[in-house]
Amino acid sequence: MSSPATPPLVECRDVTVYRGDVRALDALTLTIAAGEHVAILGPNGCGKSTFIKTLTCDCYPAIEATPFTLRIMGRDRWSVAELRQIIGIVSQDLILECTRGTSSDFAELPRRVTGRHTVLSGFFSSIGIPAHVEVTREMVRKADAILERLEIAHLANRPLDELSSGEARRLVIAPRWCTTPRRSCSTRSPTASICAPRTNCAR
Repeated sequence: MSSPATPPLVECRDVTVYRGDVRALDALTLTIAAGEHVAILGPNGCGKSTFIKTLTCDCYPAIEATPFTLRIMGRDRWSVAELRQIIGIVSQDLILECTRGTSSDFAELPRRVTGRHTVLSGFFSSIGIPAHVEVTREMVRKADAILERLEIAHLANRPLDELSSGEARRLVIAPRWCTTPRRSCSTRSPTASICAPRTNCAR
């Protein structure tokens, strides 16, 4: 008996998304196979970030006359926390939230959030460490090993809002390594502001 075919990583058909009054995605139809490497290129404002936000449930397709299809790994319904553990996302918005204290997690005490806290948040698919979770010694050990691997151990105790743009980008990549994404790590300009020798470390 033949094994069932692996479903596509992403299957979009007639997906339309609005950002305010702007139609950011217009009946997008796209299929990305499991294991396929895809680069989505385009000018500012063409919908690249909106597409990623739609995959992570930060944006939602509009109900239009033509029904849409949006499936990730063959499923059209996901727990957001489960989905974000499976698909690693590094985005410009994430970097801004982590380093400028603009998210609900970091807004009140941005100077008390360190590089190590940022890496540890990867275990919980969150930005920051939720108050109700327990950080174990093994998590701290693994977080410190990731910082060493990326050659940014010196940032472990640095407050986020004191980092350069290059340091911030390297640090925000790190949480995606805490739980190995099973399918994909989607990024938007992840190595911008990172000097060339360090770019190799992020690959």
